Amino acid sequence: FPFMPRFAALALAQTPPAAPVNPPPAEVDQALRERIKQFYDLQVQGQFRQAEAFIAEDTKDFYYNLAKPKYKSIELDTIEYSGDFTRAKAMIWVERYINAPPFPPDVALRGRTPSTWKLENGLWVWYEDLNAPIATPFGVIHPAGAGATPRPAGAAPVLPGIPGGMPG
Repeated sequence: FPFMPRFAALALAQTPPAAPVNPPPAEVDQALRERIKQFYDLQVQGQFRQAEAFIAEDTKDFYYNLAKPKYKSIELDTIEYSGDFTRAKAMIWVERYINAPPFPPDVALRGRTPSTWKLENGLWVWYEDLNAPIATPFGVIHPAGAGATPRPAGAAPVLPGIPGGMPG
């Protein structure tokens, strides 16, 4: 199979991520990275009350009502900034234990999940847009429209961005 070496070389070759067109100020980026690390370290340690200081005011009830799965590890992958560097979407690699058949209880699965952050009173805080479309295995579900009631805590993937949903 003469095409195999070329195929293998193409499969293994990866383009490094492009540098942002408008990179964030170093102090903004450093502050967010530190907050993300501190927040997710608390999630891994199961210290959910202490993590409250990292949650946006409009998201606290949502956070309180969510199941908190057991995490083995969490690693920051990428950050995309918006809103003149006042909002950010981080992609996080999570390794979590799944307590559902057919998974054995002592095996952790790894997946990537989004984590949304915004500046609130000068600090980066994790938040969930309760009116944002919900990604499901069957497609995207959109809120009922302007003025719609925010989705209930159970309607979201388990803690998207915090530690739970594991979209591709």
